[in-house]
Amino acid sequence: MDATHIADALWQLRWWMAPVFGAFFAIPILRLLTRSFAVNNRAARFLVRRTGRWEQWTGPVRDTIGFAYLGGAIIWHTLALVHGGTWPHACAIVGALALMGLSLLWRRERHAEELRLLDFLRAHAAIHPQEFFDRLDESVGIVRVHLPQTPDRTIAVDDLDFRTNGRGVFIARRKLLGGVFDTIRLTRLALLAVRERSTDVVRQVCGALAIVWASRIAQRIRARVTIEGEEHLAPAGGVQIFAFTHKSFLDFIFACLPLAARTGALEDPAKCLPHFLLAKDHFRDNPIFYRLLGLGRIAEALGMVFVDRTSRDRRRSARAVSDQVLAAIDGPNFDLTLFPQGTRAHPYVDDAGARLDAGYYTVGSAARISADGGHLKKGCAHIATDVQLAFRAAGLTRSVCIVPIECAGTATASPRRSMRIRANTAIRLCVGEPIGLADGDAEGLSRPFEDKPCGDAEIAYRQFTDRLHGRIDRALKNTARVHAELERRFFEDMCGVFEPIAVEEVAVALKPWRGDDYLAHAILDAIYACKPGHRHALMGEFVHQLREFADRDQLLAFKKRIAKQVR
Repeated sequence: MDATHIADALWQLRWWMAPVFGAFFAIPILRLLTRSFAVNNRAARFLVRRTGRWEQWTGPVRDTIGFAYLGGAIIWHTLALVHGGTWPHACAIVGALALMGLSLLWRRERHAEELRLLDFLRAHAAIHPQEFFDRLDESVGIVRVHLPQTPDRTIAVDDLDFRTNGRGVFIARRKLLGGVFDTIRLTRLALLAVRERSTDVVRQVCGALAIVWASRIAQRIRARVTIEGEEHLAPAGGVQIFAFTHKSFLDFIFACLPLAARTGALEDPAKCLPHFLLAKDHFRDNPIFYRLLGLGRIAEALGMVFVDRTSRDRRRSARAVSDQVLAAIDGPNFDLTLFPQGTRAHPYVDDAGARLDAGYYTVGSAARISADGGHLKKGCAHIATDVQLAFRAAGLTRSVCIVPIECAGTATASPRRSMRIRANTAIRLCVGEPIGLADGDAEGLSRPFEDKPCGDAEIAYRQFTDRLHGRIDRALKNTARVHAELERRFFEDMCGVFEPIAVEEVAVALKPWRGDDYLAHAILDAIYACKPGHRHALMGEFVHQLREFADRDQLLAFKKRIAKQVR
């Protein structure tokens, strides 16, 4: 079959084209004919919402594939008309031009309705996610719907409870696809705001959309998301760096909630949207995150900071990240959210294979788990120090505050390397005691020059950032109660296997490891991240080494062997 026959098969007028084009263009036609008419009663809204959902699915197909098809039809029928065609070809050309014009006119009308909804969202960032998506569907239905003065339903950002009475089963895949589609719709709205609104309005819109996204995903997975330690959340102001533990992709989605829980944040949704420190290989180089979901494009438009994790020159890469953060600070208030662990921690399971959240020290590859102190990257300490030094150099008296936050339960819902999400999970975002960094803390310190990597300034800078890094590490562990929970589970497991005298000996042997040296607890964390079949033998060997008071080198070698078995 040659090109001529293919063109004839595609664009020759046939009876079935009328119902197909009617299905794709009925809503734009009806909506433009009734543009001066609006409804508000419940029955009419239900009908409009149903037709709006049809438009949400068919609109992208019409505006891409359909638009290209009509363009091809115009070319083919024009050529046919030139070569002796009759009036049906002329009618087809006129009809295709009319449909293309209708599509462009409806796209403009639809964007106007969506912008009107976004303005409503800016004023009511705590709208219930179901109501927002219902009104988003209604905005493209067959008739325009009035927007009320206030939402019918709202949420409490510090306590989102969408759990049901059902058991903790896994979410169906079609529900997960619905969450993906919701994400695409929200990023499309954010990109529309970027094109049509000013920078200040865009940040407010995107802050409100971030809250809708977090609450919508919580609704999709039927989870309860609560915030604990709200007393540690100071009102928005100054430079605040929110350092989260990292266990699941859900951490990124829910990261805006602690910021939204601050006093007065919902009145200005821009305060709910921090600058994120994002992995460049995930959000800019990955076509799924960048193009399909649109997260990378909106992050790029909002001036988020991208980290190149593939660079071998870590010193230069760290300096580049700090420079990006300093360039992004354009006012007296600045919020930055990052995940100091750099990647998600390996999950825990019990002996039956049920999920038990995730660890703290078991982060990254086996080589990184084996390393002494490799669980936490120093980027947070370097950024905080560089920002404080930049303030001092500019003669400003502003301070930097680092807020540690633990994400608990996100790995129970969706751990690393799993595509299945467990429903009815309780997720907690626990806010710890903030770490204040005032100007006096960096007295006499200066940022080292890149061409003098081994000078006195470099030594003093490293010592200061190492101390700050240790404070951040301890704050995260205290907030998550990492050591207390590891010991609780460890002693519960021992009591069912070992004699009481052996348990007492282990308790005595653990005392020297409850200070600044956390090697024993890192080993416990690695053991619990192993498969259940390997765990009991490793735990027995660990108990033996503790009872024999093995030295640090022996325990470090044991940890390296465990790291190879972490799943």
